Amino acid sequence: MHDYLGFNGRIFLSTVMPDELIDKLETKDYFKLIEDLRPDATMVPDNYTYVDDPLFLSWSQTVRLISFANDFFNLNTPLIGLVKGANPLQIDWAIRKQVEMGYVSFAMPARELLEDNLLLAIFYQQPL
Repeated sequence: MHDYLGFNGRIFLSTVMPDELIDKLETKDYFKLIEDLRPDATMVPDNYTYVDDPLFLSWSQTVRLISFANDFFNLNTPLIGLVKGANPLQIDWAIRKQVEMGYVSFAMPARELLEDNLLLAIFYQQPL
């Protein structure tokens, strides 16, 4: 990626993509992409959690995120955890699990969180 772009700075790979593509990708697909692009750091795979989805769906996506986060420790690339969840409980659980694994840096998709007023609830401890 650095040679292709003619860029000597740091490149961080974002895994944010359409939901339909997220469902099709497996760990091996992400590993191949990371191996080919050789970024300086990568996020764990994005997932989708929406406040208007049934809880079992958002929880299954949150558990999937943690499973990917665990798999990604097999990479030799610095990792960036992901702040995700459809409600404060899921967000807290996902962050805690990643911290327990050893993640120290996180990316947060603020657009969805702002749309759902979750940022206000998290930062100001306001009920949703």
